[in-house]
Amino acid sequence: PVYYHSMGLSGETIGLLGAVNPATTFLVAPLWGALADRSGGGKRILITTYATSVLARVCLSLRDDVKWLVGFVFISAVLNAPVKPLLDSAVMNIIPDKSQYGRLRLWGQFGFAIGSALVGVSLNRPGLGGGMAFKLAFMVHAALSLPTLLCMRSFRDASAGKGERADLKTGLKYLARNSDAQIFFGLVFVCGISSGIIENFAYVRMREVGGTGRDMGLSRLVSSAAGVPMFWFSGALAKRVGVDRVLVLSLVAYAVRFGIYATMRTAVQGLPAEALRGATFGAFWSSATIYTHRISPPGLSATFLSILNAMYGGIGQSLGAIVGGALQYRLGTAKTFIYAGAGDLAFVALMVVYLGMRKENSFRAPKQMAAGKDIGGKDPK
Repeated sequence: PVYYHSMGLSGETIGLLGAVNPATTFLVAPLWGALADRSGGGKRILITTYATSVLARVCLSLRDDVKWLVGFVFISAVLNAPVKPLLDSAVMNIIPDKSQYGRLRLWGQFGFAIGSALVGVSLNRPGLGGGMAFKLAFMVHAALSLPTLLCMRSFRDASAGKGERADLKTGLKYLARNSDAQIFFGLVFVCGISSGIIENFAYVRMREVGGTGRDMGLSRLVSSAAGVPMFWFSGALAKRVGVDRVLVLSLVAYAVRFGIYATMRTAVQGLPAEALRGATFGAFWSSATIYTHRISPPGLSATFLSILNAMYGGIGQSLGAIVGGALQYRLGTAKTFIYAGAGDLAFVALMVVYLGMRKENSFRAPKQMAAGKDIGGKDPK
């Protein structure tokens, strides 16, 4: 969004570009996951799609007309859609204690923090025009993808499971008849909407109050640093309070962040919101990934993790980007955040009442859907 904003694009156009990636992810991520599960060739798909998606993203820096940008955002989204779920599936299939996933995922948070800080400094470096600084960032991104590809070559196939395997149709039947899973993916979807709004316009808001590239790099550094301890303790947290409460608390955190961004007068005042961003995402994403893997029917881990990505980073963020862009164009960024925060709090109130009325659920001790009749669900056979 900051790159698009530097070109002078309107809020509606930024919202459109922000919606292309998640909307495409929603449509194609489950298909990639199903292909990986069915073929058992997750490693090959992961390496191929990751490499070609990097090339597509680099092409974004070559021209600045909207049609070109939309085209390559779409191509990149199609190719990048399976990368995160296949990585998550590979890790979850390898580690014996699934609750330790967050302790591995936090290293990605470290890398993100360092990269964000360095990019922020480069964007604010004297002698580098805004356009040149962004082009340099794209080139660095491409260069850093090479060691990542080498690491991927050492993976074993994420879908190389043994024993019973459910087909996609049966897996979706279990999902359709499991109320806990439906509530879970519904909460993920709402979190995705909030993320779509805030991730596309938080730094636009920072620019509005005089924020520089250095401020944005510092913000990402603070966010990533705050996420590290939450990734470390996320497994124990979800087990103690339940993934449903983790997601509801994440929505409360979104509302608080919206309020901070809406009322800040300098970029530094947004740092508490960035710290909250990191802590919230660490707990949310790790808990959601562990829960999704545990409820996945046999042989459909990549498929269900792709559905998780589709609901959050797909349709949720896409709708958030579109709604956020329309509101930002008509009301301004600050008022958009105020309305979004109020919407999150209203939804939280409804969910607290609903979850309080449920006598039992499987959110603290999730079970594989195909292992028999689940709490909150019925056997589809």
